[in-house]
Amino acid sequence: MTNPTAPQQTLRDKAYFDRRATDEMARHLAPAGRSLHETMATSCRILAMTGQEAGLAGQISVRSDRPGAYWTLRFGLGFDEATPADFIEVDRDLNTLSGRGMA
Repeated sequence: MTNPTAPQQTLRDKAYFDRRATDEMARHLAPAGRSLHETMATSCRILAMTGQEAGLAGQISVRSDRPGAYWTLRFGLGFDEATPADFIEVDRDLNTLSGRGMA
């Protein structure tokens, strides 16, 4: 039963709580501080651990800061073997621009 003499409270919308949670997380949670290649290697390892490696044919890529270039896992490695040093930068024709190996 409601109390007719109690002050009415307005309900806040979802955007309010989203902003509040985002602001609080930014203040209280420290970022992981991973490099791009560390994040890519971690992604590969997670895909391998969850059995999703085979369907992707070894393709994990991230757009490079260089226009028209991408970072990808070098040829010949499984996702379960990926380390930050195993990524190469390639152009649209898969020519290696940075790193050792081929795509």
